[in-house]
Amino acid sequence: MKKLARCWMIFFLGLVFTIGLSAQGWMQWRGPAMNGSTTTTNLPIEWSEQTNIVWAVTMPGKSGSTPAIFNTNIFAVSQGSYGRLLLLNLAMKNGNVLWEKEITRVENWESDSSFEKGFYSLSSPITNAKNIWALFGSGHIAAYDFAGNKLWKRDLPNEHGLTKSRFLNAVTPVFFAGRLYIPLPAEDSASQPKPLLLCLDAKNGATLWTQEWLAHANEKQRCGPLSASLYEGEGEQKKQLIVSGVSGITGHCLESGDEIWSYLPANGQSAKQELILSAPVPAPDMGVLFAVICSQKSLIAIDMNSATGSVEEKDLVWISQEQDALNSVSSPLYYLGKIYVLETDSPSSLVCREAVNGKELWRGRLSVRDRFSSSPTGANDKIYCLSDEGHVLIISAVASQYEEIASIKMDGQTFNSNIAVSNQRLFIRTLEKLYCVKKRQWIRFMDNEFLD
Repeated sequence: MKKLARCWMIFFLGLVFTIGLSAQGWMQWRGPAMNGSTTTTNLPIEWSEQTNIVWAVTMPGKSGSTPAIFNTNIFAVSQGSYGRLLLLNLAMKNGNVLWEKEITRVENWESDSSFEKGFYSLSSPITNAKNIWALFGSGHIAAYDFAGNKLWKRDLPNEHGLTKSRFLNAVTPVFFAGRLYIPLPAEDSASQPKPLLLCLDAKNGATLWTQEWLAHANEKQRCGPLSASLYEGEGEQKKQLIVSGVSGITGHCLESGDEIWSYLPANGQSAKQELILSAPVPAPDMGVLFAVICSQKSLIAIDMNSATGSVEEKDLVWISQEQDALNSVSSPLYYLGKIYVLETDSPSSLVCREAVNGKELWRGRLSVRDRFSSSPTGANDKIYCLSDEGHVLIISAVASQYEEIASIKMDGQTFNSNIAVSNQRLFIRTLEKLYCVKKRQWIRFMDNEFLD
């Protein structure tokens, strides 16, 4: 009898523990706090086809997006045969497709170089634990519930008079409080020169407002791609949409889209010199926002408690000067009170700084000479970096100097996709496959009955 009671106690403790793990999830592109980190533990640091790879599923086509995960649902977007653009729900237990929805088809896909490269499915899906939203390079956006029922779908280029090329820059929308925020870059054509911010009602897809981005700046400062993140500080005034572009960073009111503040680097006008592509990283626990300024080879910390109007260099909490060019695609990682940024020399370097003052703690050369378009992921006291050639480098986040724990080669190349983490598992998307990796010695009854 005592043995039976003990088994039931372990059973219920496992259930409670599992529910806690599921709650963290990976519901958006940069994770639970939009800073690239998670509190999930018990993660693997080695794997191969024989060890710790639970499953590897060949996807319908290419994609560089990061999956969104909640509980046992894995949502992914993909290109498919005959120009199809797809949203899929996969089972965590074995990677089986629970449902697959065709959102639209790309016309003349055979001769479309962007389709061949997988650019139509670079934007990552988003979930709020109830519904799922997906934006594609065609400009189509769709919403489904977890059962696969369509809630709504929109063709944004046709409805707003925009060209489809605006959506091939693969900005992942930001979701907050029932709204979707989508930044749209400027066009080279005279008819659509202005970058725009678009806000949709997540429930029905209706347009709530549009705003011109960085309206007071000159045209050279407003060209190129845009990226977006959410700063969620305490109080309504401290919750802002953050948008970065070729030569500027702005904070916006979530209700109206009105610009609250802007930061324009002081030196230069050229778009090529003032390249800012990576998304800024929020640190509301510190009251700051981190952003990469490639033209200055610098990382800056903006004081979000005082940011208003035109923010200048003298107003910053701190500014660092890096030795080599900073990665303009990969976003920094904020984890365990430190800020990590990739430099683009060959081989690339990872630089670790104190988040509070920008003091450099260490820098280390990565062991492979690959390009890194993916942003680092922080979890389990480690940093996971995924290269375009499919190498996963695992680096200690608690060592006093650069310490590379492992280098693992995946089967296939990657582009832009970040490593997602949930339920003691790593989810790694190459162009053709989705991998689920975990320690296989984990408690088996929890695996079979709860997590899967």
